[in-house]
Amino acid sequence: MLCQLITMNPSIGSIIKENRQQKGYSQERLAELAQINLRTVQRIERGETEARGDTLNRIASALAISIEELTLAQITIETAKEQNNNYLALMNLSGLLFLLGPFGLLMPVILWLFKKDNIRDIATAGKSILNFQLTFTICSYIIWGITILFKLNHWYFVNVLLIARILMAIKIYMVTMIILNTIRLAQGKPTWYRPAYRFFKIA
Repeated sequence: MLCQLITMNPSIGSIIKENRQQKGYSQERLAELAQINLRTVQRIERGETEARGDTLNRIASALAISIEELTLAQITIETAKEQNNNYLALMNLSGLLFLLGPFGLLMPVILWLFKKDNIRDIATAGKSILNFQLTFTICSYIIWGITILFKLNHWYFVNVLLIARILMAIKIYMVTMIILNTIRLAQGKPTWYRPAYRFFKIA
């Protein structure tokens, strides 16, 4: 019977491996029964290649499961991946709420913690955006703090308009990076946030 435990984005290879182990077969035995190369079985189970066509039929037959079951499992996996990518993209896009103030930083955290045990790589994506946002938010407050301090001490050479333009440029850069990384996550690609201080260590 096909294993139905589809969590953390398993590959079709992991499903084949699960069914092989349930039957007590070694990789060598499965390769022998399916009449395929042992190396092929190993590569499929590691996710280095996909089982397709005749190879998939042979493996299904050797495991005594229908090709429809494996195909359905593959469709389920691909659907789960798409849903997870969309969730990661949404979590990332919620980072735009920083425009409403520092409390906007909480939304990515909330979405991250809500699915922390269900989606692979969500911790990496969550930490990346938080590191990026915290870096630029802290820098912005430091710039404003220094500007106010200088004004209070009558250091009038500080150009407030120039400072405002710098801060606006920072916000535009942050928005641009968040949108670009949202697109990358929707496509299943990792985020790329630079520069960012590692407040949260990324494995």
